[in-house]
Amino acid sequence: MAKKIPAISIIIAMYNAERYIEPCLQSLLAQTFQDFEVIVVDDCSTDKSAALVKTFIDRFDGRLTLIKTKRNSGTPGLPRNLALKSARGKYITFFDSDDLLTKTALEELYTVAEQTDAEVVHAEKYLEMIDGSNQITVRTFQMPPYVEQPTLETYDIGDRVERFTQKKFL
Repeated sequence: MAKKIPAISIIIAMYNAERYIEPCLQSLLAQTFQDFEVIVVDDCSTDKSAALVKTFIDRFDGRLTLIKTKRNSGTPGLPRNLALKSARGKYITFFDSDDLLTKTALEELYTVAEQTDAEVVHAEKYLEMIDGSNQITVRTFQMPPYVEQPTLETYDIGDRVERFTQKKFL
């Protein structure tokens, strides 16, 4: 029997992430939207990262796959491309092994994508926690005025390049 096609494939490139991978995976387990698969690609970690990921496999009920590269690539690009070959989701998202999501993040992004028939959905704001503290700060790469609501971008490539160079979106 073929596996159900997930709505979202979450691809995580990982190298020596034993400090971060557990909270990352826990934030995915806590999502209100659960129609996703997770593909973690271990880029030849020398720490306990892969062993930690293996402890989560049963908790994801068959939705977590661990792939290992043959040799370290030194960049997340190769692991991400490797994972793309086995990703089955309608949508793809790339995570870093230290990324965390709010509980409703996937649900909100998926809903916007479906409602607007978007090919790409991107959140410009993110939360940053300073190592060793509980202080959380909202950050963005955007320049004011900030985009606060879902915004559809034009198909006009000239307008999009101009908005990109003005850091209206990334």
